[in-house]
This record gives sequence, structure tokens and C-alpha cells, in this order.
Amino acid sequence: MRSLLTGLAFYLALTSFLKALPEKEDFVWNPIRLGDHTFVPVKKVKEFYEFEALESDDLKLTLSKETFSLGFTLDSHIIHINGIKLLMAQPVRKQASEFYLSAHAVDSLIHPLFGQNKEPVFKKLNTVVLDAGHGGHDLGAVKKESKLTLTLALKIKALLEEKGLKVVMTRNKDEWVSLEKRVSIANSHKDAVFVSLHFNSGNRNAKGFESYVMSSQNKIRDTHAASISLALSIHSHSLQQIGKNSIEDRGIRRAKFRTLKSSNIPAVLIEAGFLTNEIEATMITSEGYQTKLAQGITNGIIAYQKSLKRDN
Repeated sequence: MRSLLTGLAFYLALTSFLKALPEKEDFVWNPIRLGDHTFVPVKKVKEFYEFEALESDDLKLTLSKETFSLGFTLDSHIIHINGIKLLMAQPVRKQASEFYLSAHAVDSLIHPLFGQNKEPVFKKLNTVVLDAGHGGHDLGAVKKESKLTLTLALKIKALLEEKGLKVVMTRNKDEWVSLEKRVSIANSHKDAVFVSLHFNSGNRNAKGFESYVMSSQNKIRDTHAASISLALSIHSHSLQQIGKNSIEDRGIRRAKFRTLKSSNIPAVLIEAGFLTNEIEATMITSEGYQTKLAQGITNGIIAYQKSLKRDN
């Protein structure tokens, strides 16, 4: 009975995975089951998404296509896309000298970026909804966070308006705005993106820069794909502007934050360093860091806007 149930679970997971992908005539994924998860050969990913090259050794492999490079390491949950970390739920596996990626990683990370959409939903960007996290009675995880996010949002607003974009703030002063209201503001705008600004907290040794998008299971495919593209652009440009040697890259992650979960437009939440880390807090509260961060986020949004124009 147990083997029958295991086989049924594999079949259902596989069926769900294959239905999530566009069909290609006579294409076979050759999936296998490892533990409780479905995996597919990396060489099949290369074939399906028409990557130009696959290079590998005993521990690492790289897929490349046009201006993109995807790097994987055996038993690691991290995928590097043009050097930027994205975290996968399952690590890269190896079976009989062949590398495998989880079906979930293909569906939620590879496909949103490299799947061919006949008619993309998000074709242009005219408006940026900036969400300065916390405010009012909600001071944030560390008391100064709510003031820092507002300062950062106002700097970004000025820079984006110089570029001709309309900017809508979920709050313009030190006041509390409910999460529901923030999402409602974002969803009331067309041709827009939602960028929520935060600073992190943890133990005193925790450090680094993170970006978040919503889990793919809770997003329609087009919104999820656009959110990942937006996150990649903001994350990479922010690190470039700050200086990769100045702050650790903790990668792009997925979480069920309410503001991301309920957004109908591309949405990214940024955790731009740890205020609970004494060294990083000193850097975060400096005018120089705030200026660089604002410029990096702005550059990322503008680069994303330009990519939409190229695609159309």
C-alpha cells in the first residue's frame, strides 16, 4: 500500500509539473523521483529552453544563452543568474553522473525567465508604487527602521521622477498605513510595479542584502515572471552601486509576505541590510549608503523598464 501511495504522489506531482509548462511536440522530460520530489535532467532543461551551452565538472555546471549565464553547484540550493543568487527549495542532485534540477525550480525560476509567452501581460512601466515599510506606531524590527525606509523612499522618488516616471508613495510621512491599504494603493495603478523597502533584523552576526518575491504557487505565471525579472534588475544594480565588497549578497528569495501575496502587479520586497549588526547598521544609517542604495534601486527599475521596451 505504501509503495502504491508513493507512486501515486509521484504521478500527481509529475502531472502537475508537466501541466505547468508549455507543450513541445514529442518532447520528453525524463523525470525521476528523489525522496519526496520530482527532478528533471539539466540536459533536458538545456534542450527545452534552447540554451546554447552546458559546461560541467564533477561539482558544478553552467548553462548559457545569449546574455544569460546560469550556474549550479551539486547539493546547493543556490542558482547564480549572471552572478546573482536565487534560492531554490531543493538542491541540485546527481544520479548516475547526470545533474538534476527539481521540477519546482524549473517551473518557478527557469520558466518565468526563459519560457516563451505569446502575449505578455506587463508590456510597459509608467508608475512606481514605493512602499516605505512600517511607520507610525510600527517602528519596525529596530526602532529606527521606519524613519530609514521613508528617507530612502523619498530619495528614490526624486531620482525616478527625474527619469520621467510617476511615483506613488504608500506613505509620505511617519504614519501607520495598513498592509491592506498599501496593497490597495498598488493595485489601483496600471502599468506599475510595487517596491517595498525594509531593513532587516536578526542575530548580531546576521548581515547582507536580500530581495523577495512571492512564491510561484500563489501568483499567476505572468505576475511571478515579471516580479522575478524586476527583482533581478533591482538586486543586481543595487549591489553594483553599493559595491559587492561592501555588503554580502544573501540572494533573491521567496516568501508569503502579505504585500507580495496580494499584489496584482510585479512586486518586490527589499531588505537592504541588517540593523541588528553593529557594523552594518553604521553603514546603513550613513548618508553615503542611503544615496548609493537609492541610486542602485532606481537604476534597477529603469533597467527593467527598458527591458520591457526591448521586448515589445
